[in-house]
Amino acid sequence: DPITDPDKFAGRKQPFHNAVDAIYNNKNILITGPRGIGKSSIAYQLLYLAGGENSLATRLGIDLGGETFDHICGDYRCLPGNSLGDIANGLLTTLAQDIGRERKVLKESQKTLGLDFKFFKTGLSDTYQNLTPSDLSIQFSGEVNRIYRSVDNKARGVSFLIDEVDVLLSDV
Repeated sequence: DPITDPDKFAGRKQPFHNAVDAIYNNKNILITGPRGIGKSSIAYQLLYLAGGENSLATRLGIDLGGETFDHICGDYRCLPGNSLGDIANGLLTTLAQDIGRERKVLKESQKTLGLDFKFFKTGLSDTYQNLTPSDLSIQFSGEVNRIYRSVDNKARGVSFLIDEVDVLLSDV
């Protein structure tokens, strides 16, 4: 399991410093390498830093110049069989949880109620419409924007962590 406690994280000062610089300059970060080398651990530490937790940077002697990132953060750990919609919904759900709101988006839902008088059976089901990647991207961006604006400029940015991407199907 990844190390999520900044007090237990050790080493990798230079890669961490490079990633801090990337966050500061609003760049994307891709961490690659063989399984078990600590990619997820450093990714979670960077997510905490983006959210305003500076203790690891301080412990590693990285001068942030008094900077605190104060981003709202979302994360998702991919599982085999996940779709783009699963990832987007996971990111939005954790982003909304980070600011204390519950939201579920990126699908059109239609509730249907069925009655079977012969057996006195009722049921409730959800029907979902699949979105194209382009539509999904537009809805995702719009929802991130709405969530970001809902914090009234109290956040300085938005950061996402998508972990275990290597388990996804190649078309995802």
